[in-house]
Amino acid sequence: MQRIISQAQKLEKLMRAPLLNSAFWCGVGSIATNGVNILSQIIAARIIGKEAYGQLVLLQSTTSTIGIFAGLGIGITATRYVAALKDSSPERLINILTLAEIALLVIGVFLSMIIGFQHDFIAVNILKSPEISSPLFISAFAIPIISIDNYKKSILIGLSKYRDFAYSSLLGCIPSIPIIAILAIKFGILGVAISMLVSAIIQLSISSLFCKKSIKYRAPFRFIKKSLQEWKVLRDFALPALLSSVLVTPTHWVCQTLLVHFDSNSYSDVATLGIAMQWFNIAIFLPNIIGRALLPILVKDKASRNFKASLLINILSALSVSLPIATLSSIVMSWYGRDFSNSTPLEISSFTAVIYAISIPVAQALAAQEKMWIGFIMNLGWAIAYISLSFLMVHHGATGIMFAMAIAYIMHVFWSLFAYNMLKKRTAKLAHYY
Repeated sequence: MQRIISQAQKLEKLMRAPLLNSAFWCGVGSIATNGVNILSQIIAARIIGKEAYGQLVLLQSTTSTIGIFAGLGIGITATRYVAALKDSSPERLINILTLAEIALLVIGVFLSMIIGFQHDFIAVNILKSPEISSPLFISAFAIPIISIDNYKKSILIGLSKYRDFAYSSLLGCIPSIPIIAILAIKFGILGVAISMLVSAIIQLSISSLFCKKSIKYRAPFRFIKKSLQEWKVLRDFALPALLSSVLVTPTHWVCQTLLVHFDSNSYSDVATLGIAMQWFNIAIFLPNIIGRALLPILVKDKASRNFKASLLINILSALSVSLPIATLSSIVMSWYGRDFSNSTPLEISSFTAVIYAISIPVAQALAAQEKMWIGFIMNLGWAIAYISLSFLMVHHGATGIMFAMAIAYIMHVFWSLFAYNMLKKRTAKLAHYY
């Protein structure tokens, strides 16, 4: 009996640990959000058909790529500096957040206008898909809205308001199911693009309410001059974070467009690849959220036990999703319609998600120590490997692209762990010296 009580007390103590508590609430929000998102995609695929769904995947990939530039790497910057300064230097934190918000508004609106004016040229000449010209015009307006929404959620994580993050994520995405169904039936792929814009507005509204409840800072435009003094934060942290992000989503986009240019069965393979990437993102979403939750903890306490705990949790969380997906891959593909029969890319993506999850704590450890340029160099190596391998394997269709991504992530994990161990040894030597 005493042994049972002792084990129960240990379990209770473990669950109260900051990392597991934050991981739990972030997990609740991420699982619910991804469940709603994947359901929305399945509904869209069944309504508009395989060919149009392939075009939708290309549209979403394009807007996501542009959204990375609009985000400016400010999401992780907000999380890091909110966690570091919320107690020690609130005045400086206000200035950083003010500058971040101004930058997001200016760049987001600017990029949205460019896409809006050039949507025909992009659709016809770059994407080779004139059918998505009007949907691209509509989705361009969602770009700054999505960027600001991500920024608001990043503030909640920096404040360790994980429960609010989970609630805002869940409440924001639930309305997207009926919206996408109604508009897809009425307007096809154009209706899906409209639903993306409407859903983005709803999500921003909800995350702004939660953020306003948790932190209050002054109106940006009254304190521009003082905020500009913090421009080095954007240069030394946000810029390399942006460049690292720029190397991820656009790299996936480049590899997808290779299919359009070099594969005879292009839209069919793009659709299959899009589904594999959707479930890859589902498998890594929880590890990514755990990584975001880890950052505020590592800012306060850089102990290796936090890193090792996050590494173990990430692997287990990725496995818990990837294994069922790989096992039921044929069934999952059938959900999208009878034409979706190739399950091999989905199986490869499930394996790759576990490999990717290993590198996440390394990235957060580098961010906690403001070593963002090292992270950028590692991501650059991954992008070069992924694109090069995809070019060699593009004639194998979606399977070839997914196999190229798997090899690139394996390489990325090796040099990520090497960089972390070198940094850890260097930090230990400096600590011993001083």
